[in-house]
Amino acid sequence: MAEPAKQNRTPATKQPPRQEAPPPDFGHIPMTEEMDRARWTLPPLRIVAVGIGIFLILVAVVSWFTRYQPVASGTVDQVFAVETADKANVLAAIQVTVRNDSKKLLYVKNLKATLKAGGKESTDEPASAVDYERYFQGFPDLRAHAGEALKPETQVQPGKAVTGTMIVAFPVSKQDFDARQSLTVSVEPYDERAISFAEKK
Repeated sequence: MAEPAKQNRTPATKQPPRQEAPPPDFGHIPMTEEMDRARWTLPPLRIVAVGIGIFLILVAVVSWFTRYQPVASGTVDQVFAVETADKANVLAAIQVTVRNDSKKLLYVKNLKATLKAGGKESTDEPASAVDYERYFQGFPDLRAHAGEALKPETQVQPGKAVTGTMIVAFPVSKQDFDARQSLTVSVEPYDERAISFAEKK
């Protein structure tokens, strides 16, 4: 009986185990990375310019509508000064009008007047209203140019105005006062910024 032909069986070659690729190191750029152009390019210059323009317009619109609106305004209506006996100071009666431009009651907290004359600047707060009569007795001409005192705690109704007199002293001669460069009144309401208004010559 013939023996069956022997089949050539070659032993299977063992495949080496697959090695997984190491995770990419994002801290280093592989040498094979293409370096002659950016991987991400910016949008066209025209689109960037349009975007910046729209942003600037929005900023301008928001700034316009949120800008500070003064709650009051005022005017210097009349100024009269007398010289003291030493001729080194003047007493000035300043009549001013303060208007409430807001929709709520305005309370005056502080008042002051600033004078630029004779090459220097001087600031003074008005005398107390209870002292006005004493000044009028000493300087009768002052009475003729003064009205009711404008004093702290004065109330100004919304949309209304009040007129009053401030009596202040400045360390200048009458001659320098009459040749003054400017006279500015500052009114500080409660919980609001102070407003300033200058004499118009």
